[in-house]
Amino acid sequence: MPSVVNSSLLSATPLRRQLEAHCASDAHEQDALERTIRFVQAHSDHWWRRQNLVGHLTASAFVVDERRGSTLLLHHAGLDKWLQPGGHIDDGDVSPSAAALREAREETGLSQLRLVHDAVLDVDVHPIPMRIKDGVLEPEHFHYDLRFLVEAPMQDAQLSSESLGFQWLPLVALESAGIEQSILRMAQKVLHQFAN
Repeated sequence: MPSVVNSSLLSATPLRRQLEAHCASDAHEQDALERTIRFVQAHSDHWWRRQNLVGHLTASAFVVDERRGSTLLLHHAGLDKWLQPGGHIDDGDVSPSAAALREAREETGLSQLRLVHDAVLDVDVHPIPMRIKDGVLEPEHFHYDLRFLVEAPMQDAQLSSESLGFQWLPLVALESAGIEQSILRMAQKVLHQFAN
C-alpha cells in the first residue's frame, strides 16, 4: 500500500511564492535563493525527497531565546560543526516551517518552541559530502536549506544521537566564536530586523 503523502508538499506553487517573496540580505544568499528557486522549478514534484540524489530542500530552525539575545547551536556529530537544528522534510510535514519546528523538537528535546513567523528567515545551499548513512552509501549532494525563526526558553537541550553538544551563544558573540557565515547572517537579521 503506498504511503500517504501530504498533497500540499506535492505542489511547488506555494513554496515558489514564498521564495520569490523572500529578500536576500547579501550576494551569497541571493545566489542561494536563485539556485533554490531553479531547483524547485526543475523538481516540482519531489523537491523535498531525500531520494533525489542531486539534492533536496531541508528545513532549519534558528532558535533564539525569548529576548532574542542568544541562539541555540548544536555540535553536529557527522559534520563536526556548530549548526542550528534542522534536517529533512518528511512526507507528513504540512510545510517547510512545520518541518523546521519538528526537527528542532527532535534534535533539542525542547517542548516550548514557537515559530515566530511562517516566512523564510534565510536561504542557504551547501554540499553534503559523500558518506555512509544507515549502512547505505549516500553520494555527495546539495541541501537547499530554508531557515525559520523559532523562539524557546533558554533551557538545557536533550540531544539526539546526531549531536555531540549544545550551547546558547549570545548573537553578538557569534563572530568571535568562529561560527560559520550563514549563521552570522541569520544573527544579524535577528539583531536588526526582529529586535523587540
